[in-house]
Amino acid sequence: LVPGAYHTAELPFVFNNLDDLARGAATNPLGCAPTSAERALGGAVSALWASFARELKAPEAWRPYDLQAPPK
Repeated sequence: LVPGAYHTAELPFVFNNLDDLARGAATNPLGCAPTSAERALGGAVSALWASFARELKAPEAWRPYDLQAPPK
């Protein structure tokens, strides 16, 4: 994938359509092929978002942000 974060970079992971990146879709004009780790991340992120939409509550994996204990 393209190094760094850019606007809409999360969408292929949310919708688990990383193959569009390999074909050079508009969200990734460079057409980089996703790695196996990126494919695994896409599956996990997509499943979490689908669970959130279905259950209307955040999964346990989504913890509220805490200013006193930011993520490491």
